Amino acid sequence: MELHVLGAAGGEMSGFKPSSFLLDQHLLLDAGSVCSALSLDELSTIDHILISHSHLDHVKDLGLLSDLLTGRRDRPVYVYSTATVLDALQTHYFNNSIWPDFTKIPNQESPVMKLVEIQPQQPFQLGDYTITAIPVNHTVETHGFLVTKDGRSLLYSADTGPTDLLWAYANQAPNLQGIILDVAFPNRMQFLADLAKHLSPQGAQEELKKLTNPRTPIFFFHLKPGFYDELKQEIGATLLAQHPERRILRSGDRISL
Repeated sequence: MELHVLGAAGGEMSGFKPSSFLLDQHLLLDAGSVCSALSLDELSTIDHILISHSHLDHVKDLGLLSDLLTGRRDRPVYVYSTATVLDALQTHYFNNSIWPDFTKIPNQESPVMKLVEIQPQQPFQLGDYTITAIPVNHTVETHGFLVTKDGRSLLYSADTGPTDLLWAYANQAPNLQGIILDVAFPNRMQFLADLAKHLSPQGAQEELKKLTNPRTPIFFFHLKPGFYDELKQEIGATLLAQHPERRILRSGDRISL
């Protein structure tokens, strides 16, 4: 698998793009910033999108993408998530008020985007990929994803505070090549990390104690742009020290897994 980081920030401003990760040009994890990162031809190759939860920084570009792809494909882009998340998208986004309902455009039989319900902890197949949605701990219903292809796995935490089930899957995953892990707020703002159900560097350090193999590559994402320099320093001092296999993700990174 090749991981192309389209966006890895916990917000948006110049130089920072919200969460969106492309696997092998065809499978997208969240849709916070896909349109501004890819050309029209590259966007047209995306066949499947996994949505972790309904927050704007993870779904923002679904509408823009659907508009760009209208008339360019002869098959829908399939958007996968749980019933709660799909209902939020249909009710609050593709509702012909905030945005046209591209799940029915140009017609209901052949829409630009098709919403597909998945079940938590029930693996399903997308071509060569086996995917499992894993419940995590956030302010709205949220699932991380375990993605396995050709005997190698990638684990995406999505937005989460302290959690346990994610690490149980990590410790059992076949040939785990990396974990994309949320770190959003600096340590001095632990109260806000707790309230928003995100991790701080010290929180991530505690969570990583649950991982059986301490040399598993960890890719940190969702750093809030307003605190980026502070977070980078704290992550570097604690989470990256003595761990060359760990890194902070930035837009444009490409990682072979």
